[in-house]
Formats: sequence, C-alpha cells, structure tokens
Amino acid sequence: MDTLDNNLKKASLLSDKVFGIHDLQSLNRRDLPAPKDKFYIATIQAFISGVVSIIPMTFFLQANDYWMYKFRDTSKPTYDSNDKTDLQTMFASVNTVVTSVMSVIAGTCTVLFAHRVEMRLRFLISTGLSFVLFIIFTILVKADTDSWQNLFFGVALLVMGLLAAITASFGMSSNGYFSRFPPFYMIVNLFGGACGGLFGSSLQIICLSVSDNSITVALIYFSCGTCVIFLSVVLSYAMKYSPVVQFYYFDVKETQGRMKFTLKDYAIGLKKTWALLLMVVITFTSMSLTHPNLTNLVVSESYTGKGLSPWGDKYFVVTGTFLFYDLFQVMGRFISRPRITKENKMWYLLVVAIRALVLTPLFIFFNARPRTLAVWFPHDYQYMITMAVFSFSMAVMVGDNILSIPNFAEDKTEAVYTIMPGLMTVFAAVLSPLNPFYIKILKS
Repeated sequence: MDTLDNNLKKASLLSDKVFGIHDLQSLNRRDLPAPKDKFYIATIQAFISGVVSIIPMTFFLQANDYWMYKFRDTSKPTYDSNDKTDLQTMFASVNTVVTSVMSVIAGTCTVLFAHRVEMRLRFLISTGLSFVLFIIFTILVKADTDSWQNLFFGVALLVMGLLAAITASFGMSSNGYFSRFPPFYMIVNLFGGACGGLFGSSLQIICLSVSDNSITVALIYFSCGTCVIFLSVVLSYAMKYSPVVQFYYFDVKETQGRMKFTLKDYAIGLKKTWALLLMVVITFTSMSLTHPNLTNLVVSESYTGKGLSPWGDKYFVVTGTFLFYDLFQVMGRFISRPRITKENKMWYLLVVAIRALVLTPLFIFFNARPRTLAVWFPHDYQYMITMAVFSFSMAVMVGDNILSIPNFAEDKTEAVYTIMPGLMTVFAAVLSPLNPFYIKILKS
C-alpha cells in the first residue's frame, strides 16, 4: 500500500494520468483498502469546498450594516432602519434575481463544456477567479461612492453575479466529485456549506464589535473572507498530493473531450429522483421568498436609530436574522442522514409541503420595514423562534434529500449529483422575479 501511496503522489496537477492506479481500473476501488488521508487533505478539502460553495452567496448579504450605509440617503451621515431607501429595500431581492440568472448561465455552460476541463483545473479556476473578485471588492470598500451610488449598486450586483456564476459551476463540479467518495465526505461537504454561513455571520458580529465605523467593519470583514478563499485555492492545488483523492477520483483519459454523461443519463436519473426534486423545489421556493429577501428588513422591537440600544441598533439583524439562521443550519445538517426511501417518500413530501405552507407566510407579519401592513408578531423572541424552526427544518430536509439520492438514482447517482445544483439555480431564477413583489406586499 505504501508503494501505491507513493505512486499516487506523482500525479500531475493538470494531467489526467494517475500513476499507479490505472492497473487497478478493472477492480472496484471500494473493494480495496483505502489509503490513509494523510494530513487530512481530502477531509479538509471536502469541508472548505462546502464553505466556498456558500460564501459568495451569503457572505456579501451578511454585511448588512455596510449595505445599509452605502445605500442610505446620502444627505444624512447615518441610515434609519425604519425608513429605508428604495436601494436598501430592494438590494437583497434584486441581487437574488441577478445571481439566479448568472447561476443558470454558468450551470448550463458547466453541463455542456466542463467535461473538457480536468477536475483539478476546474477547482483552481473557480477558486482563483473568486479570489480575484474578493480582492477587487475589498479594495472598493474604501471608495467614497456617495456621488455614484446607483452605479455602485450596479457594480456590487455585477461582482455578486459573477461570484454566483463561479459558485454554480464550482458547486456542480464539487457535487459530482464528492459523489465518488464514501458518504462521510459528502456529509463533511454539506456540513461545510452550513458552516460557511455561520462563519460569515460570526465574523460580521466580531467586526461590528471592533468598530462603529461601517467602512472599517466592512474592510476587516471582506479581508477575512478573501483569506478563506485563498485557502481554498491552496487546497485545490494540494489535492494532487492526497492519496485518498487519487484513490476515489481520477479521470480516465478516454472521457476527456466528450460529455461524461449524456442527456439520456440525466433524464433517467431525474426520473428516478422526481420526488426528491419536487421536495427541493418546494423547500427552495420557501427560502427564496423569505431569507434573506424579507428577513434582512426585519427591525428589532428595541431599535432606537440613535445607538442607544446595542442589541436593537447594531446586532439584531446580524444575530437574529443571519447568525441564528446559520447556527440552526449547522445543527440541521449535522443530524442529516439518508432517511428518504422509495417507501416513505410521499410522507416526507407531505411534511415538506406543510412546512412551506405554514412557515413561509409568517415572515410577512414580523416587523420588516418599511411597511404599511399590520405587524402581528412584534417581539424579537417570536421572530427568532420562527427563524430557528424555519432554518433547522430546512437544513434537515435538504441534507436528507441530498444524502438520499443514491437510494433512488442507483447507477445514475453521479449524474444526478452533477445536475442537481444546476436545476436548483434554474428554479431559483424562475422564482426570483417574485421576490420584489413579495417585498411590495409589506406596503399593500
């Protein structure tokens, strides 16, 4: 086994040839003793890949204090959460539309052309481009944009749209990649995705405690995010040194230059997993309409607008909306298991539908501002309890769904794992125009 380990390390970063393992192609790799995960490269990569797949989508929106300051009424030195401008109110919902469309475009290109690019190079390109965009935006943080606020609104959406496109491609590649590994690595990857949001919200709280200046807070925040993306670039390079990666994943030369899966493979896989797909549609519709589209507008009952209440004026949104959501996402992903089977799928589908019908409309009646609609639930604890139930139940359902795909897809499992993120982005794009209208209900 030591000889095999040494040979596996000789794999080139860009070459699809894996030395020492081609002689074993006729055997099932899972029937052989797997090499040790030296330095835990494969495990760390699975975790960081999950983090990176979610950071571009959540990290920017979690900087709520920064966006409120940037898109405030520029005739005033600070912003008022009870009297938001149109740019402040619509930023999250318009961002959802832009990122969804960009994700669909990137997902389509990934399905059609990604097979021509070796997996390690795909990882390097995705993480490298994300790193460059993070650097660019971190530099922009210090710019005075008050005189070109509308243009900056567009620039921010452009950067986030490009990041969404990169993330969509990375996510589809990552899912197909880890589907070849034992379930442990997919669980670690899902857990990393949940922790990506938790990292952003926790970091935002720390940054807010360091300074009262919105620009300083944002500069520290985005600099730390850039460092995490850089770590993912390093791991994308280091994966060639992991015997575990080479043991479970290698590209056979004959597959280069042609599609790994045909449209028929995808169609068969989706037909087998239609129930899981429907659950994903219902769950993500619920999330798209509420978080963070609506939830980032919720104001604390103790908000003063004068800095007299640290909780209400400074920490409520990032804690009650983002940290609470992300914390229960982690808890839900942690207990996720492949529980959905062909026998219980309809019962599970019923639970998913009831959850969406009950929880989604509730968020309209919390204290989201600006509004003319009556507030039914004015207290912070009511909002936070609902957020906890919403997030935890969603995390469990999504985690169970993804881990249960092999129970349905069988020999088409990798094809389904590859196409599923793309389908999610398509549904998000189709639903995204509803987000601004959902916000307008508050003023009806």
